[in-house]
This record gives sequence, structure tokens and C-alpha cells, in this order.
Amino acid sequence: GGAKLCSEEDEARYPESPTDSKYLNAGGYMGPAGALSEMIDDVLLRKESADEVDTEKGRDSDQYFFKRYFWDNKHMIALDYGQTIFGNFLEIVNKLCENDWVPLC
Repeated sequence: GGAKLCSEEDEARYPESPTDSKYLNAGGYMGPAGALSEMIDDVLLRKESADEVDTEKGRDSDQYFFKRYFWDNKHMIALDYGQTIFGNFLEIVNKLCENDWVPLC
């Protein structure tokens, strides 16, 4: 999951999570090639056809459009709540343990 860098309105759109890592991080994704191609095509279309408000929100990153895709397709996407495949260093404590870094979950 990504870091909690969202508004309260955005926060309300995320599903419940078994950990604090419940936010989308579009920095990495995996799955069947066809499904990924459809997702990326949809995200690009959202970005190309965005109104002024959405264009501004997604100006610095495609993260915004991936987040919108996730909200509309929660039934097709699984987030890595335990950070077993993808981790986010905004949620890491600098504490040594058997795996070096410990996610805050």
C-alpha cells in the first residue's frame, strides 16, 4: 500500500484494510498482461480526457488517475496490505530486525 497522503474525502473511498497500508501506490503493479494493458489504457484515457479539475489534481503524477481507476474497479484489484511484495518507505521505521526494515502495520 501507499502512504496516507490524501484528503478526508479520498480517505473515505478506500476500503477497510487489515493494516495501516491501505492506500494505492501506483509505483508498481503486477498481474496478467491483458488485464494490465486494459488498466493502463483506461488510466491513459482518463488522463487524456480529464476536465480542468482532474488535470490539475493529476498534474504532477499519474498516481491520481490510477487511484481513480482503483476506486472504480475495487473488485478487480488487490492491494499489498502487508507490504510483502511492494513497500513504501514513508511507512518505515529505521529499526533493525530480522528483515532489516520494519513496516508500520
